[in-house]
Amino acid sequence: MAESTLDLPVPRTSKEDISGVDLVRTNVSGLLTPAPRLPRVAVSAESIGLTVVDGTVIGSRRLTDPPGRREAVEATVGLLRGVGAHAEATGARLQSVIADLVRDHGPDGTPRRSGTRLLARVETAGGPVLLGTATGGDTARLPLAGLADLPDRIDRIDRVGSLDRLRDRPLVLWPSVAVVLVAGLVFSLTSTRGKHNAARLAGRRVLPPLTVVAEGTTLVDAGVLTAPTWVGPVQWDHDAGREVPDPVLTLSARGADTERPDDAVDLVWCVEGLSRYHADGTVRLRCLAKADGRWSALTLAGKPIHLLRHLTGFTGPQETVYTDSVVTTKALVLNRARTMEEQGHGRITED
Repeated sequence: MAESTLDLPVPRTSKEDISGVDLVRTNVSGLLTPAPRLPRVAVSAESIGLTVVDGTVIGSRRLTDPPGRREAVEATVGLLRGVGAHAEATGARLQSVIADLVRDHGPDGTPRRSGTRLLARVETAGGPVLLGTATGGDTARLPLAGLADLPDRIDRIDRVGSLDRLRDRPLVLWPSVAVVLVAGLVFSLTSTRGKHNAARLAGRRVLPPLTVVAEGTTLVDAGVLTAPTWVGPVQWDHDAGREVPDPVLTLSARGADTERPDDAVDLVWCVEGLSRYHADGTVRLRCLAKADGRWSALTLAGKPIHLLRHLTGFTGPQETVYTDSVVTTKALVLNRARTMEEQGHGRITED
């Protein structure tokens, strides 16, 4: 599917006094909801002037109309309407779209950095699914078709009946499902308890040849745990007057490519509304799954590090998926479900 784009205008000049400001940061949040005639779009924007010394933010003040603010708002509106039009053209039952755009400009309006996150909620016969993507970098064109995997109409969900015929087949976790395991693994390695365990296991191979990178720091190198020195990214909080942890992590996963098994069961999208991460470290994913041309609802449960021990390779195109983290990965190919269950590493059910 071809990718449609939105051309962004050159920032206009502003008459607002921005003396003492080294960097202008504009955050725009937008929401699109369907309506009988035209979708409703609501947008809010905040611009902060940052004072930076030796690369560190030491202060900030709110700005009302700095360079780039209006263009950022217009870009967000266009992005939302573009996703809405794409959903209408594909027949997807769109419930809402959220867009968050961040742009940094110099005091003269020169673009420095940009980033956008999109999250769409789509209704299917198996329940609502969340589909998200993210893009970053200094670019004049933002992808409108980052959600090109908006699902075709899923009007029927069949019961598989007996799971025995599926338990002996490998699993393929599409990126929208695979990201939960990748993020869950990182959460388990960087929590207070997880750091202790990671330190104890540092330098040991505990996974197949899987590499996981968080914000540029390698946490798992070809299956080997590295020393847990990573503390995570921070962002400036104007109201608090200090840097605070960034709640959204940027991760990537990679490994050896493999062919998709012909008899695989595809776990394609996670259904919203089910708690994914649990206090005991397990994840429980209710997924829309496809096997033999039929859609069904299957639940995969287990600890991410245990489930990932059954990784046999990566397949398909690389995608950047956003839900609670931004994760770039290909689809994961896992061993058959029966092997996971026999080893006590996870289970797949129909419930």
